[in-house]
Amino acid sequence: MAEGESSNMSMDMETSDDDQTQWSDPSVMFGPRCWKCFIPKTFFTCKNCGKCYHRKCALMYEGFPSPVFEKKSLQDAMIEETPTPILMCSECIVAEQTRVPDLVNVPRSSFNSAAMRIALNIEEAFDLADLKPSNGGKEEDVEGQRECLEMIGNAYTGIRKKASGNEYISLEGLYCDYKNIRYNIVVKFGRCSQQFIAVQSLIRVTKELVNELLTCPTCYIMRINDVNSKQKGQIKPEKQVARVMTETCEKPHLVIWIKMPRFPYWPAKLLQMDDKKETAVLVCFNENKFWNVRLDVVGNDIKIYSSKCLSKSGNDRLATAIKDCNNYLNNAKKAFGRVVIPEEAGNYGGDLDKALKEMYPDFKLED
Repeated sequence: MAEGESSNMSMDMETSDDDQTQWSDPSVMFGPRCWKCFIPKTFFTCKNCGKCYHRKCALMYEGFPSPVFEKKSLQDAMIEETPTPILMCSECIVAEQTRVPDLVNVPRSSFNSAAMRIALNIEEAFDLADLKPSNGGKEEDVEGQRECLEMIGNAYTGIRKKASGNEYISLEGLYCDYKNIRYNIVVKFGRCSQQFIAVQSLIRVTKELVNELLTCPTCYIMRINDVNSKQKGQIKPEKQVARVMTETCEKPHLVIWIKMPRFPYWPAKLLQMDDKKETAVLVCFNENKFWNVRLDVVGNDIKIYSSKCLSKSGNDRLATAIKDCNNYLNNAKKAFGRVVIPEEAGNYGGDLDKALKEMYPDFKLED
């Protein structure tokens, strides 16, 4: 990914099934399992973190900086029959300097608060209590499952400890620690084990929750700070209007009407539209929560926000949501110039950039 590109990226550091093949390269001769494809007989070892790679796998990080190799020829390493050291692998580089522009200047304490929230959400979504082995299985299977759960539980504790100690510098570093759980499971139980299948689900959950932050890092961190302030009693109950709802960040967000199943039309900010995966990420006003919705469910029920309310029957929560929405639009006018809100709601149309230009004509979108 080019420098300066929007942080509207996916934390996609995975190897696809097509990539997980045995390389026919005769130079791949020694070492433990590869960090990226999990196949043994690796050749390069990172001096900074100890991860091992095949030659091609070490270079297969699209959008990442290239690894820094020690000045030693591949032929010399083969003669000595020892892995060639990598001074810094790609993941070590981004662990110390994020490739997400919107996170570069975020205070470390604020970022680690967000990392802690992601960790807690992962533990809630991938609850180890749901994976406890049944008593009816084979003794060795039950013991293996217990050992797997213990490994994941210890990793959970370590990640929370690092976040509470403000040790994380980048989102990539946090994500790498979860991938390290998977790697250790592969080394212990193998790629065809039930434990590996289970931990793959953990990685999918982790990727989804990490990408939630990437939709708009500033809004996400503001939301986490609000949640923490409320829990510490620093925000009075009568003033618990989340800043993520009413304050602006570095860029404007499209304001829409969204109709969820069994709910009336509700004002919301559309943070990201992923046409490839046919999903949208949004945050509803008066709801301090990010929503990942499928377009095949709500696609026809996304309307451009209008001064005329689309919900026929109102309630106090909806009235508060509309008030918060109007406060956000007033703040957006101060930050970004003109804000064009039609009287009648129009169809979204599927082109986010076009809709943003129509709503915020004075704001210049990045190419």
